[in-house]
Amino acid sequence: MAQKSFGRPGDAIKTVGGIGLRARLVIGMAAVVLLLGVSVIGFTKSALTKALDDELTKRGGVIARSAAQNSADYILTEQHVPLRLMLYGLLDEREDALYAFVLDGRGNLIAHTFQDGFPRDLLPPIGSPSGGESCRPTQLETENESVVDICAPVLGGDAGYVHVGLSERFARQSIGDIENTIMIIVAATLLVGFAVAAAFAKRITGPLYDLVETAEAVSGGDLARRVRVRPNNEVGRLAAAFNAMTDNLSRTLVSRDELERSNRFHKTVLDSMRDSISIIDASDFRIVEVNQRFLLDVNLKRSEVIGRTCHFVTHGSDSPCAARGEACPFIETARNREYSVAEHIHVDASGKKTYAEIHTSPILNEQGRVTRIIHIVRDVTEQRNAEERVKHMAYYDGLTNLPNRVLYRETVTRALMNAERYKKLMAVLFVDLDAFKRINDTLGHAAGDLLLKTAATRIQASVRRSDYVGKADEGDVENTVSRVGGDEFVVLLNDIGRPEDAARVSERVIAFLAKPVSLGTGDVFITASIGIALYPLDGSDADSLIRNADVAMYHAKGHGKNTYQFFSETMNRAAVRRLGIENDLHRAVERSEFFLQYQPKVRVASRTVTSVEALIRWRHPEKGLISPADFIPIAEETGMIVQIGEWVLRTACLQSAAWCAAGFDGTAISVNLSNRQFMQKNLVGAARGIFHETGAQPGGIQLEITESAVMRDPEAAVLTLRELREMGITTAIDDFGTGYSSFGLLRRLPVDCLKIDRSFVATIAQNKDDAAISNAIISMAHSLGLKVVAEGVETKEQLAVLKRQGCDEVQGYLFSRPVNADECMRFFTSGFSE
Repeated sequence: MAQKSFGRPGDAIKTVGGIGLRARLVIGMAAVVLLLGVSVIGFTKSALTKALDDELTKRGGVIARSAAQNSADYILTEQHVPLRLMLYGLLDEREDALYAFVLDGRGNLIAHTFQDGFPRDLLPPIGSPSGGESCRPTQLETENESVVDICAPVLGGDAGYVHVGLSERFARQSIGDIENTIMIIVAATLLVGFAVAAAFAKRITGPLYDLVETAEAVSGGDLARRVRVRPNNEVGRLAAAFNAMTDNLSRTLVSRDELERSNRFHKTVLDSMRDSISIIDASDFRIVEVNQRFLLDVNLKRSEVIGRTCHFVTHGSDSPCAARGEACPFIETARNREYSVAEHIHVDASGKKTYAEIHTSPILNEQGRVTRIIHIVRDVTEQRNAEERVKHMAYYDGLTNLPNRVLYRETVTRALMNAERYKKLMAVLFVDLDAFKRINDTLGHAAGDLLLKTAATRIQASVRRSDYVGKADEGDVENTVSRVGGDEFVVLLNDIGRPEDAARVSERVIAFLAKPVSLGTGDVFITASIGIALYPLDGSDADSLIRNADVAMYHAKGHGKNTYQFFSETMNRAAVRRLGIENDLHRAVERSEFFLQYQPKVRVASRTVTSVEALIRWRHPEKGLISPADFIPIAEETGMIVQIGEWVLRTACLQSAAWCAAGFDGTAISVNLSNRQFMQKNLVGAARGIFHETGAQPGGIQLEITESAVMRDPEAAVLTLRELREMGITTAIDDFGTGYSSFGLLRRLPVDCLKIDRSFVATIAQNKDDAAISNAIISMAHSLGLKVVAEGVETKEQLAVLKRQGCDEVQGYLFSRPVNADECMRFFTSGFSE
């Protein structure tokens, strides 16, 4: 490398520009002195300015606080003119005070001291009445003045803020004289600096030869070149430092090359991975590196991604959280040196699901501090789908896609836990197709498979919860159909109301399966035998329930197939009978199987008939007379009682109209209303329509309602009873004493009569407590102006007690059983003798 000549050691070392090194040293040291002088001027000026600002702030704070204290009453009482005069008084005789203004708590200007109008640029930003969150002094620049704006809150800021402006012009006049003095001192210092620099440069230029040559050699690439060190000399120490720097430079260049090779290797590894990878700076949440897979997923270039916030990784864009400086959740997890693994499910517009496994890990530096976060997104859709396929194969039947025996056991186990906790009734139906083997052997396995799939579909359709079971509670297991064998299916009915529900579902299954099935070569008909096991009556676990249901199924096959049987024979008979009554009830009204009988009510004092109670009877064409105790509860549960009740009221009205036409218009007919009827919103309208239809007079009918019906909704009951009374219909409280109505409620009820329940009358002659109860009821009713009727009177002893207690009327077998209308008419004229 060509060496440059620098002349004799005593001469100034020449540079490319022709200026000697000594001159440069002199100029440089003089520049240092000048710089120090300027710094002194700047520091002094800054100190004076700060002192000035502090003084202005202090002085302005005193004025502002004084104004804030004196402004409170004016602001609160909205005396803006006196407030402005007070501001003028504060600024009077203060040359440095330029203005003052007051804002209320909402930031509205209410007073100021400006003569030519308030300059709007002095107002603080909207939504910040104080001019800043901490009400700090503010520097303002106007055309002629530099102003310090001081604010003070009034009553803590609730009432408003006072702003005072002080001029800096008066305070800065004294600073100019000090600056002139400093300039003289700096000029003298500069002259001395030049002399010292010239002397110093002369001594150090000679030893710099070797340093300059070595520096040029090193800059030319000769990193092995070193400076000759002269001891006990500043230049010698500089030479030693230069040599050390050259050594470090050599090592750094080697390390840099190795780092670049390592980075290229790591980037190649990252780009070769199938997972989407991003590396995020833990301090500012910015993306510093991504791999090629990440760029493909977001469909962006690397330059469009680097520098984005960590929210871009999870949201696909910089979310509002990024604007607020919030870190991503996985950043906080990794910062705490925790490794997190999460799974994300994405559903696109077509409904296709993709699954991603997300790993987040911290990257530590040599000091153990988290500096980077690596975020890896792995597509595990194929893995999840494979797992789902395996799971489906393990838990579902391949032919019908129904749950298999394994899933059935798990489902029943969950349902049993829920049923045990909430004391619910469950049923398991074991369904076996009749003669399936014969069809399968005759028509082939393909036809048999089609038959099984059809059966599975029909069984599922027949066990819809909404058709026969109430609304499921939260946590309930839904009703399910499982295939547990060749032609064997199990139906789980969770949370049924009563055993009859299981029987009803079984009938539906049989009915659905009875429809013909087209198998290509023709239609075939299938039937099924069903066994029913109930929890907790017939078993407490999945195995015992299915086993007992299987036993009941074989019992059904023994009874001719195409039927169902309960595991318990007693329950089976009761359920079958109850279900038969329920089915027959639907046709009883249409077939005119109901009729009315009438039981007279007798006045105790005169033994004359005052009214009769209409009682419904059912004559079944095959089963004969069916007791009301058997069919009325079923009608109540199924809701058919409303239709039946309307038939009773219509029939009683027709009979009342007939008796009135025959001259017996003084005898009323009592008709019982069920709880469901009484709670119907259209009860009054329906009654009005029936009276109009039959021509009966409302005064000839009395409606009897139970005490429990009134107690369900007392307020609604009062309104309904008032509407009935307005129509002219009298009402009675039936079975009184069995409910929990209060004396206060009874006073509000617009009723005409109380009927003492037969449970008190039965032992009234022997039991003092029952006698006391009936006596209390009679006394209370009479105090309210109500008539009292005792029902179920069968002995003279009972009648005697009721007569002593002042009961108005009685009815019961002592006088007459319920009889037909013709037989009842003779009581109207003859009455009953002693």
